[in-house]
Amino acid sequence: MYVQSSPTPVRFGHNSGFAFDGDLVRLEADLVVTAPLDAAQSDWSLQLWAEPVGVAADGVIKLAELALGTLRPDEYGRVSVAELAPAFLPAGAGEYQLALALAGRNGAGEAICDRVDFPRAECFVLPRLDGTVSYKIDGGTTRVQVDRIVNPRPVGNLSGTLALELWALPAPYLGGAFAGAQIGAVVLGSLAGQAEWQDVQVDLPTFALAPGQWHLALMLREWTGNGYLTRDYSNFAIPVAVAEAPAAGVEPAVDAPAPAADAVAAVPVAAPELAPARKPAAKRAKPAAGAKAADKASGKKPAVRVSLNNGSEWDLLSLPGVSPKVAAGIVAGRPWEAVDDLSKVKGIGPKLLEQLRVVVRL
Repeated sequence: MYVQSSPTPVRFGHNSGFAFDGDLVRLEADLVVTAPLDAAQSDWSLQLWAEPVGVAADGVIKLAELALGTLRPDEYGRVSVAELAPAFLPAGAGEYQLALALAGRNGAGEAICDRVDFPRAECFVLPRLDGTVSYKIDGGTTRVQVDRIVNPRPVGNLSGTLALELWALPAPYLGGAFAGAQIGAVVLGSLAGQAEWQDVQVDLPTFALAPGQWHLALMLREWTGNGYLTRDYSNFAIPVAVAEAPAAGVEPAVDAPAPAADAVAAVPVAAPELAPARKPAAKRAKPAAGAKAADKASGKKPAVRVSLNNGSEWDLLSLPGVSPKVAAGIVAGRPWEAVDDLSKVKGIGPKLLEQLRVVVRL
């Protein structure tokens, strides 16, 4: 699951854990220093990671990180940590296996020195899409329809401002960080706990993207203290291919993709077990405010290609389809002379190589 350095001068003691409070998480750990610390290795952090249960793909997500700086052990070689950190919860309604990792960084990069795996699977109660999600391009408008948007949190737990965003991505969205082209966004408002909006319809301008194959995803985003975060999503089943250069329209956030006109697609979403019906949401077509600032706060990577030769392991892990093992293989194979040479890394097949071409550089 993680790349672990060996031997390690610091390890976890007997006590470690986490506790979520909305979009914050309290990380606790007793660390034991077992050998003199390298003077160059003075940048330590606690990281909380989540791995989807029952998903074949390696979609490990970093939920939180607490910077520790230089470790200063007591006379018994121990360091106690108990602090709050922003939490970037995974989108969707799946279960996740969580692990607490101790990371150290020096001149050679970052390495996981020790970790604790928690046996109980966790799930997160978040606003979500329910029923059928579809889109249709008709002349100068892209109409997006959602059967229901549900807030399954307890009564009285009002959501933050919710927004729908339609994205074109180089690969199906699996949660976590992503790079692509935002087609459009609409702010919906806040939704009470145990309530739902029915028959939500929003109109977005038509869009044009660069030649290539794109996977469209509708994301339900919520405004939090960390900016807009993705709470749920639907991947449209049929990829969109564009053979010609696009007309004036949406400017891609990376070098590639774009959908064809008159496309219609629908994705069924698992229904929640609760939520009394409420009035449907008013139909609005107001652009989401502060999108760039929100992307930065939510941990989403900006529209910059990651360097194969200089990017950190975390930078590489942010790329679609890149697991910790693949990221470690890329670092171990440096320096790279061509992107095509990535096929030598175990775990990078032709499909993943094509996805990486548009988001990496030498």
